[in-house]
Parts: sequence; C-alpha cells; structure tokens
Amino acid sequence: MKTFYLIFPVLLMILNGCNEAPLATEEGYTITYGTSFGMCTGDCYKETSITEDEAVLTVASYGNPPNNGSEVRASKELSTQEFERIKDMVEMSAFIILPDRIGCPDCTDGGAEFIEISTVDFQKKVTFEYLDEPSRISDLVVELREFQEELYTSSQEVPAIN
Repeated sequence: MKTFYLIFPVLLMILNGCNEAPLATEEGYTITYGTSFGMCTGDCYKETSITEDEAVLTVASYGNPPNNGSEVRASKELSTQEFERIKDMVEMSAFIILPDRIGCPDCTDGGAEFIEISTVDFQKKVTFEYLDEPSRISDLVVELREFQEELYTSSQEVPAIN
C-alpha cells in the first residue's frame, strides 16, 4: 500500500502534464479566421491570416457585377507579443476535438465563420454558423472577429484631402 501512495502522485503529475494536444512542430504556425455569406452583394467573403509577423485581410466580392478574384485589403505587422497573445488563446485540446463542420453554416443564407490552425505538418479547420461559435473556442472567436473587423474598418477609411 505504501508503494501505491508513492507511485500514485508521480503518475498523477505525468498524466496532468499531458493536457494540451501538442503540435508536432510550430514551424509555419498560422491562424486563419474568416466569414462568408453565399447569397449577398459586396464583400461577402473575408479571411484574416495571422502569422508570427503579420496579419493579412483578404476580401472577395460577389454580386453584380461579380468579382471572382480576391484582393488583399489590409495588412498589419504584428509584434511577437501580439502574435503570442492570440496564439495563446488557442486551446488545441479543445480545438482538435471539434468536428470540421458544426451546425449548418450558411444554410438559409445565415452566413458561416471558420477558424483554421495550421503548421507545416498539421492542419485543422472548423466551420460553424455565423455568430454561433462553439463554446469551447468562444473567447478565441470573439477576439478574431474583433481583430478582423478592425482590419476591415481600417481598409475602408478614406484619407482626408487637404
């Protein structure tokens, strides 16, 4: 019985250290967040890719006349601290177990949101209904939603003419 009391705490510490799902490598770590609306005019698709040194907003428009190409609307240099703050919000153990598709994204033209985490040897994308994020990644989605909106708003600002 004494052996049990000695071994049990050691096993508990070992198992507790395995609570995060590790990535094989973090090289090329990218967080991509986006929104899309199938039946709309204007800027119906927005995607923000966040890497260790920059964030890039790409926008695609549909409608009349259709714009089948995407264009980069805004980019922002990121400090290491900014990137790490966002990256630290990703709870990989919670993200990995989510299904690839949750609910019925963009059904009845309600829109869709997605988050994709990728490295050189790992990729996982989760798509869900617009404004109905899974509770496990809610904080991350809210942060990325606000970040993308700031980039989009800055891309729409017209400089004053003096």
